[in-house]
Amino acid sequence: MTGSRRSDNILKRQPESAPQMELSFADDASAEEGKADWRARKRRHPKPKPRKISSGLRMAGGLYGFVILAIVYGLYSVISERKDTLPPPIAVAVEESAGQTPEEIFEANEPAPPSTAALGDDDIAAPGMIVPAQPPQTVKGVPAWRRNAMASVVTNAPKLAIVIDDLGLQEYATDDLLSIPGPITLAFLPYAQNLAAQTRKAHLAGHELLVHLPMEPAAAGYDPGPNALLSGLTKDEFKRRLDWNLSRFDGFVGINNHMGSGLTARPEAMAAVMVALKSRGLLFLDSLTTSKSQGAREAALAGVPYARRDVFLDNVRDRAAILRQLAEAEARARSHGSAIAIGHPYPETISTLREWRKGLDARGLVLVPLSQLVQEETTARAEAARASNVSR
Repeated sequence: MTGSRRSDNILKRQPESAPQMELSFADDASAEEGKADWRARKRRHPKPKPRKISSGLRMAGGLYGFVILAIVYGLYSVISERKDTLPPPIAVAVEESAGQTPEEIFEANEPAPPSTAALGDDDIAAPGMIVPAQPPQTVKGVPAWRRNAMASVVTNAPKLAIVIDDLGLQEYATDDLLSIPGPITLAFLPYAQNLAAQTRKAHLAGHELLVHLPMEPAAAGYDPGPNALLSGLTKDEFKRRLDWNLSRFDGFVGINNHMGSGLTARPEAMAAVMVALKSRGLLFLDSLTTSKSQGAREAALAGVPYARRDVFLDNVRDRAAILRQLAEAEARARSHGSAIAIGHPYPETISTLREWRKGLDARGLVLVPLSQLVQEETTARAEAARASNVSR
């Protein structure tokens, strides 16, 4: 019985499995039919191919992207140039260097020159290269400092000459100064760029020009800039550098020293400077960055017209402090008839000068070009010398 039941079960399963095999084959056939149908549909309705972009359109897109990048870079450059890269406020430096004289503070905060690598071949001559000097020369008996001078102001009021040093590195500072009614005397660093355009614009606006001549400082660690006059130079190299500095732009009345507390204390070095100024008919303003300066003495010996600074305006870059220095300059002008004040193109200095200038006439003082005070001092010295000879 057991064997017969197993046979029955086997017989019963066989009909059930046969349809399953047939279903499997049917599925395979159906799949093949589906694939064939899909291929047919694909042939009838091919997938659209993406349109190719012409080379002209690709070029236009590239140019558009380049223009956008150029605009962004230009905006970045403009913003970067507007940054005040002059030295940080002096208030901190004063706390760290107690006991410094005003001259030492002034010199320590002169702006650092750009690296030599940033200057082009036309901006600085290679060592040993002689650059033809083309400074102003005396013509028909009229020295260059008189020929390039702004008109003198006829007045009996106390007179002030304001000199702003370190110009040329920041062109926007020059433009800001030109908005102040002058005359102001503007001293341009000879290693700055675009000097011809800056100085011409300043001269046409009625301001006098000086070459802010880089000279050796007394303290180590301060860089006076490319082609600075140094005491250790050979005679030929000293002359080459002097010629280069005096050939960078035209229309100036003379020079004043940039730094220079080391060189101006050396009589032989300043005598060489005065020989060049005398031959070119230029004046000398001693910035007096040291009380040991021999500049005025050597200028007098060489017959070079000269004057000396009376007040520094902005050793402290603060409006109240600058106003106090301007008040000191006014007091000096009232007691001596005239005064010379020197400052920097700091934003604080320029904005304070603009406001101070508005009330100057009401206070009974007059702004004059530096050359006018040099002329008056030269005349006064000549008259004093004649009177002394007569008395003998």
